[in-house]
Order: sequence, then structure tokens, then C-alpha cells
Amino acid sequence: MKLQVLSQKHLDQIHDSTLAILSTTGVELTLPSARELLQEHGATVSGKRVLFPPALVDKCLGLCPSVVRLQGRDPQSQVEL
Repeated sequence: MKLQVLSQKHLDQIHDSTLAILSTTGVELTLPSARELLQEHGATVSGKRVLFPPALVDKCLGLCPSVVRLQGRDPQSQVEL
């Protein structure tokens, strides 16, 4: 069984909006070593604020598995997210 709640169009809209937010607003990180690590990999750091360029986000997403499987005791109850 494959669980898909959103259409590909909606997933693309969410992804594009997320890229815009991460590249313009970013996130606040209080751990200096995390900011340093992200900066070494292409993020922009200003104080505690970290901005993520879209290419960095896409690169990191490319390293993630494309499918996550939830498995119960019964193999028939496996769900792919």
C-alpha cells in the first residue's frame, strides 16, 4: 500500500515555497558549531540566522531515501510514505 495524501502539483508548490522561505528568511540556530558546519557547506550565516540556498537544500534532499516504509508485524500491513 502506498500512502499519497498530496498530488505532485501540490508537492511541487510546497517544495518551491519552502525553498523560497529557507533562502530568504532562513532559520535561527543557536548552536555555533551547527552554523559553522552549514556555512562550510554553502549556507549564508548572519549572526544566528542561517539562509539555505536552493541548491544546498536540493543536494541534501538528494541524499535522503526516496521511500520510507512503515512495517508492522504483518508484512501485508506495510505502508510506503
